[in-house]
Amino acid sequence: MLQQHIYPEHLYDPFRRSTAVEYIQHEMRKLFPGIKDRNLWEMIDRDIRGWYSENPTLMPVRDFWNGLHAISHGFRLKNIVSFLTSKNIAWHEEEVRVQALSFGSYFEEFEPLGIMPTVVAVHDWFFDPKNKEALEIARTKSKEQSVLTVNRDDDRIFVVHKGEHLRVIDGNRRVLNTVLFGQKTIIANIGEPIAEPMIYDAWVPTSTLVDLVSFHRYFFENNHQITERIAKVVAQLIETSTAGQHEFRNYAISSHLQEDQTLLEEVEKELLSSSNIVSTSSTVNT
Repeated sequence: MLQQHIYPEHLYDPFRRSTAVEYIQHEMRKLFPGIKDRNLWEMIDRDIRGWYSENPTLMPVRDFWNGLHAISHGFRLKNIVSFLTSKNIAWHEEEVRVQALSFGSYFEEFEPLGIMPTVVAVHDWFFDPKNKEALEIARTKSKEQSVLTVNRDDDRIFVVHKGEHLRVIDGNRRVLNTVLFGQKTIIANIGEPIAEPMIYDAWVPTSTLVDLVSFHRYFFENNHQITERIAKVVAQLIETSTAGQHEFRNYAISSHLQEDQTLLEEVEKELLSSSNIVSTSSTVNT
């Protein structure tokens, strides 16, 4: 029996899905630090694994990637979804040398090194004799943070290959731990760009499209120029996203509201004028 896939095939990829699950499970431990019962966490982890297609209260596929966005961007302000769902990034697991990594965020502890320093630079800074006190303070702080929740220090980090380095997009604290305590390798889920642009045909959060449509409805009666302005934004968001186009046309827009249909027509015009439109045809999985 054929099962129709209404989204691009890479959004059904088991490894991308399992990587997303790992991220959500990791963040949940930080959001609920008071839960220390391991048996309870096993139940929560099992339920999270079922978000993709097994939970009868959730819409398969759509709610899973939207849920990842809600947690990673809504709580943590991290753009995990674009990297993990881009067609032009291939993902795999690998044990990597810590020295091959660069941080993906700013740490006050090593402000002189600037943003996104390499692990090598951070290591050399901390182990400079004149920074001995800073090293001990950082080690103490790290140990304190580690016991705030059930164990999450052994979770895999997520990195993307950029230039000569593997840049951390999630797991900066875990990488810092390896520097502070002399760990040489770490297990990582690695995103490897396989084509340009790196972010292409990725998931566009449905909530973002719904918000834009809602703004258009609110201002439509009093500002008729708003249609063209919002249409340009929507078109830029979805022009290289098959899933984004599907979500906009089939979920964000109401067929019963004239203002929505006016916006849809304007977005279609913008897309037709674009040279980067992706195919909107459904794929079929055997």
